Amino acid sequence: MDKFKKIKRVGMENLSDALTTGSRVMVVGALSVLDGFLEGRPADSVISVEYANLTPATVARVRPDLVLAPLLGPGFDILDIGARLDAMGYQARLRAVTLPLPDADAVVREVRMQFRNLDFALIELPDETPFSG
Repeated sequence: MDKFKKIKRVGMENLSDALTTGSRVMVVGALSVLDGFLEGRPADSVISVEYANLTPATVARVRPDLVLAPLLGPGFDILDIGARLDAMGYQARLRAVTLPLPDADAVVREVRMQFRNLDFALIELPDETPFSG
């Protein structure tokens, strides 16, 4: 897990810290990179949903402390997820997982500007990480 630790920048978080501080995690879309991080967690503490199933009923049932999703998923992106969560009145943490970006801070600023009620940060994985989102 050490390869996922990196110096924190504004708007950045590492995957280990994000999962440690969220007791109920909702993963939107398939994030294969999470497999090793989820070992040992209670089965009911991590709920995976497809983007199409990210509904008010699902969020109300799960009551996630953390929503974790790829920055760009198949047929959706983090702005789509932010818009849905914001419309539902969700005010907890939203984290987008991505490979390194040329200007990650610009992405963080854009999402935070659009969704002021969401605690948003990026989790950048190292270039060599096998990632499917």
